[in-house]
Amino acid sequence: MALQLNLDNYGEGRVAPGRCHLLVNAFNEYGEPKSGSHVVECEVLAHDDPEQVGKTFKDFIPDPARNGKAVFRLVEFSVGAGLLTREEIKQHQRDGTAPEIEPKDSEGRQLFALLVEEEYNGKTNTKVKDGRGYFRIDDPKAADFPRNAGMLKQAGSAGATKTAATANPFG
Repeated sequence: MALQLNLDNYGEGRVAPGRCHLLVNAFNEYGEPKSGSHVVECEVLAHDDPEQVGKTFKDFIPDPARNGKAVFRLVEFSVGAGLLTREEIKQHQRDGTAPEIEPKDSEGRQLFALLVEEEYNGKTNTKVKDGRGYFRIDDPKAADFPRNAGMLKQAGSAGATKTAATANPFG
C-alpha cells in the first residue's frame, strides 16, 4: 500500500505558535512576487518550545500602498524593531504628517513576537497574532517572553537596542 506524504511542513518546518525572541535577518521589500508583500525573515533565538530555536520565521507584510488597511502591520513591525516609537506615531498624527522609515534598518535587530496558528484556504500557517503581536525587546508587555540572554547582551553592546521604547530612535 502506498503512503501519501504531506509535505507542508517538510524541511526546515513551520515555526510553532508561541512567544518568541527573534532576530531580523532580512527585510525584503516587495519580496513576495504574487502579492507584492514585504517579506521579513527572522531567526528564532528563543521560544516557549526550545525545539523551535534556530528555525526561520517569515512574516508577509502587505504593502500599504496596495492595501491601505494594512498600514498597521508595517507600523507594528517598525515599532517592534525599534524603527519608530509610539510617541512619534502620535506626534505625526497630531501634525498630520507621515513618518518615514527605512525597513532595511530592521536587519540585525531583535524583537519579540507572539505567534499563533491561522488557517487560510485550507492551509494552516503560523502568523504574528492579529498582525500586532510584535514587541520591542524593552517592552514591559514582553517581560515574560522567553529570551536568549546572550543575544540580548550582544544587541545591547552592538547598539541594536539603541533607545528605550519611548525615546526617538532617529537621533
